[in-house]
Parts: sequence; structure tokens; C-alpha cells
Amino acid sequence: MLDENGISSDFWIFSITFYTCVIFAVDLKLALYTRYWTKLYIFTLFVLSIGLYVIYMWATDDLFPEFLIYKSVARAYQSPYFYLCIILTLGFITMGDMFYKYYKLRYHTTLIDYFQILVKRGKHND
Repeated sequence: MLDENGISSDFWIFSITFYTCVIFAVDLKLALYTRYWTKLYIFTLFVLSIGLYVIYMWATDDLFPEFLIYKSVARAYQSPYFYLCIILTLGFITMGDMFYKYYKLRYHTTLIDYFQILVKRGKHND
């Protein structure tokens, strides 16, 4: 795959893109299944997970020119394919989770699912 300057993507850019998708996918799944949001949880999710990852990637990209990964992060973040891969990955993961939740509630309802439906409808005092 070539970018607008005619430079091909290498293994480092692929690995950066893949690992970024993994970090964001895990954080998205944690956020979707969280019931109680606290300040500590929000801080942990955004600062300690995503924030430290971004800082680490930029620090290793700029501070160590002797590494083979030098300036790969900057090239990856400038590429529209990088963001397209992240958006598509998160979209497919979200659609898969929503389909699974719908299928489970529709065809394989457990007792816990039944009580959750009752609580949502406001009939839990009956």
C-alpha cells in the first residue's frame, strides 16, 4: 500500500496499526460493558490506557533514532488508512457485540436476562 508520497507501508506501520486497534478495541469493550462509571475508572481508561500508549509510541518514535521504528509512528498517524483501519475494526467489533447481545436476548434468554428486562420496564416491584 502506497501513501501520497509513494512510500510503501512496512511491517512497523502494520504492527503499530494492529496494536492500536487492539488497545482501542479492548477499551471499547470495557466501556460498553461497564455499568458504573467512576472518576477513577474514567481516569484509568483514558489516561492510563490510551494516554500512556500514545505517549509511549511518540516517545519511542522520536527519542531513539537508532531504532528501526524511527518515524514510523508519525508516518502511520499521517496516513488515512491508519484511521480507516481503526474505525472499521471498532465498527465490526461493536456490530458483532450488538448482534450477539440481540441473539442472546432473543433466542437464549437466561433468568438473569429476564430479570434485567423486568427492571428496565419498571416491573421489579411486582
